[in-house]
Amino acid sequence: MTDFDQTWVHRWYERMAIAYDPAFAWMYRAARASMVAALQLQDGDVVLDIGTGTGEDLPLLSAAVGSAGLVVGMDYSGAMLERARKKVSRLGLANVVLCQGDAGAIDAAWWRSASGGARPPD
Repeated sequence: MTDFDQTWVHRWYERMAIAYDPAFAWMYRAARASMVAALQLQDGDVVLDIGTGTGEDLPLLSAAVGSAGLVVGMDYSGAMLERARKKVSRLGLANVVLCQGDAGAIDAAWWRSASGGARPPD
């Protein structure tokens, strides 16, 4: 992706954050549940949700990994993450950590910092 494309995408998500759930969440509700079921997560698993957006997957992922597990939600857009933070707080998802970043920059050091040293996902 060129710098121009990346800037355009970032701006689009920053602007869309406030309207994203009302506009799109209903379309993906069934697919989200199917996706989480297909992952066959177990209590204590660790999940990295790249492009977590407003956090619509987070309640499902959090429940699937249980209180012994960890969900790390990452998004490039601060505005989308702010919506996700409010959702995580409102729902009391204690096993969810959110961080802003570029998925292309993920490495071992990033993971240790973002997850508090948790074992990386397989």
